[in-house]
Amino acid sequence: MMSFHDPSLSDRRLSQDEISAARSLLTQSGQVALLHFEGRFVLVGRAYDPKVAEVINQIKGRSVGRPLVMCFHDPKKLEQAYLSSPLLSLLTQFYDRVTVSIPSPPNLPSAAHSGVGMIGARLIHSEPLAGLLVAMDEPLLISSANPTGRPSARHLEDLDSYGLSHLPLVGAEPPEDQPSILRRATVVGLANSELIVLSPGDTSLNEVKRSWEELKLSGEALG
Repeated sequence: MMSFHDPSLSDRRLSQDEISAARSLLTQSGQVALLHFEGRFVLVGRAYDPKVAEVINQIKGRSVGRPLVMCFHDPKKLEQAYLSSPLLSLLTQFYDRVTVSIPSPPNLPSAAHSGVGMIGARLIHSEPLAGLLVAMDEPLLISSANPTGRPSARHLEDLDSYGLSHLPLVGAEPPEDQPSILRRATVVGLANSELIVLSPGDTSLNEVKRSWEELKLSGEALG
């Protein structure tokens, strides 16, 4: 298992009081919240809530053809979500670091995959999202908290400029005296059975391809 989480970074574990408040908040229908994660603010909500994906897409001004990302804390949850793709085997090799583009499960609201039938899937061990996933015990949708095409919202003033400061915040505000270190997962998919990068991140395609070839040789990527 590989991870780029560094506990010295500003993303910290949620307290029990913060987790309880987040659970109460996110179980409300259509509720989307902000979370400071991987050096930026992200939008987060329950994956199977029929309204959440619509709200996220509206906030971001997304057009058709831009699927969201489902996050999980446990590989067993991938099976329970009826996800099926050989690419899922990559997720346990690259916790936090890689998102795979795979066919959407049949019971996911269509707004989450924007009508294209594909969804991003990612396994998370980094805080504070990992703790929230464990507490909710269900997949969550995430997306960067910025209008499509605009820079990431890394500071509170960015949320103000994007008109998003009214959204509830899970956990504490990021400390102003610590650097906001931006981290990005690499998004990969399959095109004509070839592994390709759909959105570049901190992990190189060559590194992912090496693991992919090893998984195929071992038979673990044939499911």
